[in-house]
Amino acid sequence: DILAEYLKYRQFPFQRLDGSIKGELRKQALDHFN
Repeated sequence: DILAEYLKYRQFPFQRLDGSIKGELRKQALDHFN
């Protein structure tokens, strides 16, 4: 969470891949990552 806040503050694009992402959104995030 701390890193995400820093990235938002610095306006860096990022994507979370953790347990908080559910279902289809997680699949899309993994597809984008790969």
